[in-house]
Parts: sequence; structure tokens; C-alpha cells
Amino acid sequence: MARHVRIRAASDFCVRIALSALLVSAGSLAAAQSGIRVWGAHVYDSAWSAERFVEVVTGSNHTVARRSDGSVVAWGTNSFNYVGMEICLVPPLPAGVTYVDLAVGWMHTFARRSDGAVVGWGVNNGPLDVPPLPAGLAYVQLDGGAHHALALRSDGSIVGFGDNFYGQCNAPVLPAGMTYVSAVAGGFHSLALRSDGNVVAWGSSSLGTLNVPPLPAGLTYVEVDAASDLTLARRSDGSVVAWGVPNPAALTVPPLPAGIAYVDVAAGFDHGVARRSDGSVVAWGNNSYGQCNVPALPAGMSYIEIGAGSFHSVARRSDGIVVTFGSGPHNPPALAAGTEYGAVDAGLEHMVALRSDGTAFAWGVNTSGQCNVPPLPPGLAYTDVATGYSHTALLRSDGAIVAFGNNFNGQCNAPALPAGLAYVEIGAGPSHTIARRSDGAVLAWGLNQTNAPPSPAGVTYVEIAAGHTHNIARRSNGTVVEWPFGVGAIPPLPAGVTYVHVATGADHSLALRSDGVIVAWGDNDDGQTSVPPLPAGLAAVEIAAGGYGYPTPTSLTGHSAARLSDGSILAWGSNTSTQLQVPPLPAGRVYHDVEIGQQITFARYGPGSTASVAG
Repeated sequence: MARHVRIRAASDFCVRIALSALLVSAGSLAAAQSGIRVWGAHVYDSAWSAERFVEVVTGSNHTVARRSDGSVVAWGTNSFNYVGMEICLVPPLPAGVTYVDLAVGWMHTFARRSDGAVVGWGVNNGPLDVPPLPAGLAYVQLDGGAHHALALRSDGSIVGFGDNFYGQCNAPVLPAGMTYVSAVAGGFHSLALRSDGNVVAWGSSSLGTLNVPPLPAGLTYVEVDAASDLTLARRSDGSVVAWGVPNPAALTVPPLPAGIAYVDVAAGFDHGVARRSDGSVVAWGNNSYGQCNVPALPAGMSYIEIGAGSFHSVARRSDGIVVTFGSGPHNPPALAAGTEYGAVDAGLEHMVALRSDGTAFAWGVNTSGQCNVPPLPPGLAYTDVATGYSHTALLRSDGAIVAFGNNFNGQCNAPALPAGLAYVEIGAGPSHTIARRSDGAVLAWGLNQTNAPPSPAGVTYVEIAAGHTHNIARRSNGTVVEWPFGVGAIPPLPAGVTYVHVATGADHSLALRSDGVIVAWGDNDDGQTSVPPLPAGLAAVEIAAGGYGYPTPTSLTGHSAARLSDGSILAWGSNTSTQLQVPPLPAGRVYHDVEIGQQITFARYGPGSTASVAG
């Protein structure tokens, strides 16, 4: 499907984990003092935004990159609840073996190793079952489609495997004396470039996907790429033709300046990307998510590799940095010199982080504008962040709340403040927002919400958290309340003990007591309230709970986590998307913050020792 570099003959939201996908080298972390890491249903690491790669490919909603040492990392969508079919968990390598080439399909990846073996991982509806080779032959190129894949062998033949409902695995018989030189798997169709410079297509003929444009006299095809339906082909004169979709904008390839040729093409779902001989990149077609807005290059640089996904595009610069544009698998952007990460939070498919300079940034799915962070007035900073399914709330240093994104239930409409008061803390559920004021009152707005119950005389609220439809708050006397309803009986406190920290998930809550004990109550279908014993000698310094009901409240899942005094993270509950599999950090780095979203765990890391980390 949408990818660009293919395998070729010469090298271009607590258990099992493929560490090579998430373990970042100490050298790649050195550029920034702190970083952000996400694992579970999505995988991201801010370190990868500043890392220099030698190859990049991108699928429907994931990106895979190879380092110069032959290791590979992957980011973006990792799981659709297919346990054992994680898209971004790269298989570990045998000793002395490296990865030398990459190719991707819709939700899967292929990699060729230095020992000649080809491995595949991700969602497997058949396309990962690479057929064995006859003696004396090797695979020189693979390509993945939606549910099928093609492999080009060293004898110039093509084998197809996976879904073959439309005959997309049945490569046409070659004329005598001819070979195939590249193979492309589309959504439900396939294409191949022959040694005579012609392109042949087979499989589903929907939307004219098999209608290869005839060549002008004296020209040949030199490259072809396809997504679900859109197909792009580059000719020997440097021109590009497009076919296969009903969107005229996607079929209208930008004209070339005099003396410039196209040297690379990549097809997305409904947009195209092409690299020109001057090192620039152009994109055209559907631009609903900014997938055609190519970032400007720094002085003296060029683009050397491109790829296209469903609603995003990627490009690798001549310095090895990978840039992503559109709605899709974005890593958190690299930090400016002298800047650190602050508070973080995650919604359904978007994430937000604060920086030490007072700014905020958001990335991920932006269909409701939930990533469109408003600019700050002069002299102000963002001090807190909360995210719902598809809305974001930010607290400013002047005590005002700005909220943006989906406002269908009024979740972005913060109540006006009485004179002399300010908001001091915010929280968000899927479709509601809560906030604590400087007078200790707690307000809530959005879907089915009421304000927190009044506190007894002399007692105020000091901490809040929002769940799926309920909320939790801690009072200054060390007690805890839930509203507009509770998810279970709040455990009574032993004499002389208070609650010092609270967190809440889809339908469960956690609280940390002053004696170091974590208690949990509410739904335990996934084990999210079955708090495991802490390792000997360690204490919990932070707790987190999460897991929304999506697409409906009846599909509630949940997991919980605790950050421990040595800077490690302990997680328990639902592991449908590997969200419990905490990736290790290099020596000298520890976790400083932990949050939980929809089947993901989200953490800030930075320098520290494992001796004792308080925050």
C-alpha cells in the first residue's frame, strides 16, 4: 500500500515485548535532557524526532525507520486489539545480524535482514506468511497492500500471498525473455514494472485501478507506486501520471519547472507525493489534514526520500531527520535548546505536552481541531493540560482556561470566573471538563455533569481528576469524594492515615495513602483495581488510571500505573494493546511522570538515578 522505499537487491493508550522497537540508544537521547514516550495502542518517542535515519517507510498510520547500525524503530498506531499482531513492535535480531531494507503495507511491515531472511510483523490476515524460496533463489523486493503482499525473487518472478479474493496475488505470466523488476501491492490490486519498461496491473478493477495509461513513443515506465486505489507511475522523461481515484485533484500532478524532473513518487489514499531532481518535494490531492503541506527545508538541505500514508506524508531530509505532515504518526517534536518537557496528557488519539518555556504543543489525530493550540498572549504561559476524547483544555498562568476541539456537549465552554478568582487545576473526561478554582470550589461542564458537592466548613478541594463520566476530588482533610456518582465504595482510611493523591479511569479509581499504600475500587474486569505488590524497598510516588469506553461506554477497558521511587513504572490491568509493557530506559534516565489514555501509557523521562526519584 502507501509506502515508498521497497526491499531491493542492494541496501537504501506485563509480559512479552520486542525491545528493539522501543529501546532508544543513549546517544539519541543526549540531544535533549527530557523526552516523552508513549506505548500501547500507539507508540511514539520524542527522541526519534531528532534522530538521523538512513531509511524511512510509512504505512496507513505507522512509520518505520532504519538506523545506520541496522536497528529499526517504528511509531504510530501499534494495535487494534490483535494481541500478538502489534504493528510497531519490531522483532529482535539474532546476534551479529542487522536489518538492511524495509517495506510496509496497510498495517504490517517487512524487513530483510543481513543474513538474507525476511521477517514480517503487524496485523496478519495472510500477508505476513512469506512463502519459502526454491533453492538458489532470494527475495530482492517485497511490498505490502491492504491484506496481501507481493515478493519479487532474484529470478525476476513475482509470488503473491495473503487475500486473493480479486486475484491480486496472481501475477501475469511473463512473455519469453522478460522479467519483473519491481512489484507493488495496492489495496485490492497489484502492479509490476517489467524489464521492457511497461507496467502491468491485475486484481480489482474498481475505479479504474487497472487502466495503466499508454506510453508515448520512445518512453518507458521507470517506477510505480500505489495506495488503496490511487496509482502513480514515473516515466523515463521524468514526468508522472496518476490514475485510479475519482478525485481530479489527486490525478493532477503539478507541472515541472524547466530543467527539473521527478525522481521519486509515493501514493497516499487520496493524495500524491513526488520528489524532484532539485531535492524539493511537492504533494497534491486531498489536503484535508495538511498531508500536502510540505515543510520548508532548512538552508542547504534537500529531501532524499518520501512516503505517503492514508492522511499523512513523510520525508527524510539530507541530514537524516524524518518529518511528518498531515494527520497521522507524528512523534513529539524535538525540543529547542534549553527547553524541557513539562506536564503531559493523552486523549483518544491525540496527545498534548507543556514545555518549560510555557508553550504547549499537540500531535496526533486532529479531526476536531483538538491539536490547534491557541497562541499565548504576551507574558503568559500554559501551566496545566487536560484532554478528552477529542478536545483539549489548557490552563494559563493568569488563571484562565482555553479549551478547543470537539464542543458538541459544551465541554470547551469554561464558566466565567467571579472577580478575584482564578482556575488553578483542570481535568477532562471524554466529553466533559472539570476545574478547581482558587477558592477551593470545583466546577464541571459538558456531558451529564454537575459541580462537586460542597466541602465541610474549613475544608477545601486540593486535587481533582476526571473519569469516563464520573469525577474524583481530594479534600484538604485527606478524604476523597466522587460525583455525580461513584464507581464503588471508597475504602475507609485507617486511623492517622490520609489520602495524598488520586487518579481515575474509565470506570475505576485509585488513591495513594499517606502510608504509601495504593488502594483501588470500581470496575475490575481487566484487573485494573488489583494492585500488585510493590518491589521491595520501593514506594509509589505517583499514580495514574485510564481506559475509556470506546466506541461505546459498554466497551469499557482500563489499566492503572504507578511511578515508583526509583523512577520505574509499574502497570496493571488491561493489556490488549501492550500498554503494560513498560519500555526500559538507558542508564542515567528515569521516568518523571506517568499518564494513561485510551489503551496507552504516556510518560515523561529525563536524567536521574534509580536511587530515589520523587518527581
